[in-house]
Amino acid sequence: MKTMCIDQELKRLYLSSYEGSLFIFSISGLTPLLLHSLLLPSDLGHCRTFQADFNKNILFCLTKLSALHVLQLDSKNEKNSTIVDTIVNPYEPHEKVSRMLWLSRMKCQVEGSDKGKIRFCDIENRGEMMFVLPSDFSERITCMHYCKEKNVLFIGARDGKFRVWKLPGEWRDKQIE
Repeated sequence: MKTMCIDQELKRLYLSSYEGSLFIFSISGLTPLLLHSLLLPSDLGHCRTFQADFNKNILFCLTKLSALHVLQLDSKNEKNSTIVDTIVNPYEPHEKVSRMLWLSRMKCQVEGSDKGKIRFCDIENRGEMMFVLPSDFSERITCMHYCKEKNVLFIGARDGKFRVWKLPGEWRDKQIE
């Protein structure tokens, strides 16, 4: 298995394999029960990481080739869960997306690249870049974390640099500190 994600109620486990399959398990009982499996398109590589918005029943899957699969989850009948969009990285092959983070409060995704770029993208507009966050990163973004309660974004890079940004409540109208 390559990556996994568990919902906040500890009822569902989402696993991906190197072969491109996505497995949805019920973990409410003692023994995990396979509810459904999806075969992701193999031409974009296996799923490297998941991000989920369980309030909206959306699962984001970043692939090895920097594409983003957007899956609509059906929590009542997992067999109806399906890929609703695939956003291909427009910066390929010169720059790969190394990390992705969904900001539910801001309804956008943050992409970190292998060249240290940090982009805010609009998922509802097919991943269109809204702006680039100024930083002094020059190497691969290796980790990202968003604290929704404090509205703070933490990002680290391969060279050991680490930065913290306080995001504004209405970020489209204000600057990021």
